[in-house]
Amino acid sequence: MDANDNVRTGNVNAMLRSIGLVDTHHSRHPHLTAASTCNKNTQSVPVDGIWASPSLECCAAGYNGFGELLMGKTNHRMIWADFSYSSLFGFKPPDPTYKAPQRLTLQDPRVVKRYNTVLRKEHERLRLPTRAFELQAAIPRGLQQHHKDEYEKIAKLDADARKHAEKKCRKLWMGAVPFSDSIKKQEEK
Repeated sequence: MDANDNVRTGNVNAMLRSIGLVDTHHSRHPHLTAASTCNKNTQSVPVDGIWASPSLECCAAGYNGFGELLMGKTNHRMIWADFSYSSLFGFKPPDPTYKAPQRLTLQDPRVVKRYNTVLRKEHERLRLPTRAFELQAAIPRGLQQHHKDEYEKIAKLDADARKHAEKKCRKLWMGAVPFSDSIKKQEEK
């Protein structure tokens, strides 16, 4: 808030403290002397502040320098505060996880054709069509435990064959070349 008043001792601070809010920067750095937040101020009086509920855990707080960030036409420094996720939302969100891109893309007919070819060869190598036909022919005579076991084996082998075909249907060309901003700038020249 741009209070246009001393945020450490002025009326705005008194009003916000009366409703239970805390000046995050001052509570985080009580040992620091006051610093001006407007470049027209020559008396080291902070006129900008962030107030928050005392239940929020402030991990860090500070000021940027004058003109350090382009924030439009302003003569104020940017004041910032960092709060913990658990105090804001009541829980710690899970860390982001990497999800590999799918190799099988149905929009590219070459990839679909390659997938079907690899899958067909893998099914023939494992004799899955023959085994499935033999199992189907044996069922009318009575379902027995070894039929159930054979069905489970065929299903497992089919799932493994599909994973193998998906892995072989398209090469992902990424991660083989190191990247950095300096390399990128050299390539652009």
